[in-house]
Amino acid sequence: MAGAIGRGITAAAVTLVVVALTSPTVAGAAESAPSPSGPTDIAVPYLGTASIEPAEGWQIVDCQGPGAASPLVVACDAEHIELAATTFDPDAGATVIPVSLSNGRTSLAFDYTVTTEPPEAPSVASNRSAAPAAAGSVVMVPISDLGVECTVCTNGGALEVVGVRPEGAGTASATSTHAVFRPKAGFEGEAELVVRFVDDFGTPSGETSYLVPVYRPGSHALVALSVFAPLAPSGATSLDLSSLAFSNGGSELRFVGCGAAVHGTVVCGPDGTAEYAPAAGAAIDQFSFRVAAADGEQATGSVTLVADDGTRPASGLVAAAAVDAGEPVASDIVPAVPVESTGDEREGAFAALIATLNRVGAR
Repeated sequence: MAGAIGRGITAAAVTLVVVALTSPTVAGAAESAPSPSGPTDIAVPYLGTASIEPAEGWQIVDCQGPGAASPLVVACDAEHIELAATTFDPDAGATVIPVSLSNGRTSLAFDYTVTTEPPEAPSVASNRSAAPAAAGSVVMVPISDLGVECTVCTNGGALEVVGVRPEGAGTASATSTHAVFRPKAGFEGEAELVVRFVDDFGTPSGETSYLVPVYRPGSHALVALSVFAPLAPSGATSLDLSSLAFSNGGSELRFVGCGAAVHGTVVCGPDGTAEYAPAAGAAIDQFSFRVAAADGEQATGSVTLVADDGTRPASGLVAAAAVDAGEPVASDIVPAVPVESTGDEREGAFAALIATLNRVGAR
């Protein structure tokens, strides 16, 4: 029966069962009672909740002690202590919260060790360039094409280019809006840009590959530009992408499509027209576009839309020079936040096992 007195840690949509408690301080009549077997640790999810709930027949008899012990305690009554983490301090240690229980005859005291879980690390999707790149060119990969999701990147986070594979394929670096790849003139094949993203707390994502097929160009080159453009304060922004691409061979151009914007939505036509609808609160957004020439050449460009607040350029070419080669570079593009769970997940200690059995058809 060890651990049966304190149970029911709930975090977000997950319910856990406490199976170990600290040695109790017993007051009152000596009678048979569950004997705690060890410390009880609770990790409160960032922006989530957890609770301490006594087993049936027991009540929490002191709320002043828990409330004074930790600011994570947001509610307390006889049936539960609710914990919530609205911030995260990477330097903060564990907090011990004393919990006094009684069943009317016996009183017990337990110490719960409470910490705040760090936010989920950023993620970067494994992607491939929508168009091949010419050897010897400069490839501007917008952050919008990297598939970054970040829970705590209110300040933008930071982009880091770890390296290029295979060795000798070229060089790459990061700017505040793009990963910049320069394939060597003699290289042909598939190049792998290894990137990662760092959140506002300095937590990095895992290293992820962005693949770029590289070919030997012909006599004619197709160029697509990466530019800044003003973001309309309200309503849609209309753009003419045909002014951002040209072929030095005079080939007819066709706009193949656009990549997804980070926050808003964009619809592009084959004639190079683009209609961007903003998302509320986004001061900067970004999307890529792909163009093809009649002679077979392809290229990608990008548009970084900026609210004209004077802090960033709202027009002109995006610089390809690295801000700080080899180091994470502060991002001007605030990544998308991971989509929250739908809330219909099964709860309980066996939720993961049951979900696995359901997937394989076990009964």
